[in-house]
Amino acid sequence: MRTLRRMVAWLGLGVLVCLGPALPLWAHANLLRSLPAADAVVTEPPPLIRAWFSEEVAVKGSVMRLYDGADKVLAAGGVDLKDKDHESMKITPPLLAPGAYQVRWHAISADDNHVTEDVFRFLVRPATHAPRGPTPAFFSSLRLK
Repeated sequence: MRTLRRMVAWLGLGVLVCLGPALPLWAHANLLRSLPAADAVVTEPPPLIRAWFSEEVAVKGSVMRLYDGADKVLAAGGVDLKDKDHESMKITPPLLAPGAYQVRWHAISADDNHVTEDVFRFLVRPATHAPRGPTPAFFSSLRLK
């Protein structure tokens, strides 16, 4: 009985080794990185929000949406058509005020239509400025008597 099990196991392994390269890979479009990065704290509002994926995403149906802290949709985007491999999505946001934001993405794999979705967050924090001295307008307003 033990020998029969071993033979079946080796036979199964042999089939996988021989047919493995011919079988399609069932990968999914996973988020590789984003800009701003997940959980980033930025001092300047991003002029563009981008996300890169592990494989080609379908142009139709793949979407990203930007939400503010009150869960209001501020902007939406999709596959970056300038990316010939269709492995990235982008959003052109409005000018963002300081606060917390989240990007929800929904990606459809171009090869097998598998759906993946998730969220990444970032924070826009105002830059801290050193106290400013008098401005040139201040000096020009002084009149010497």
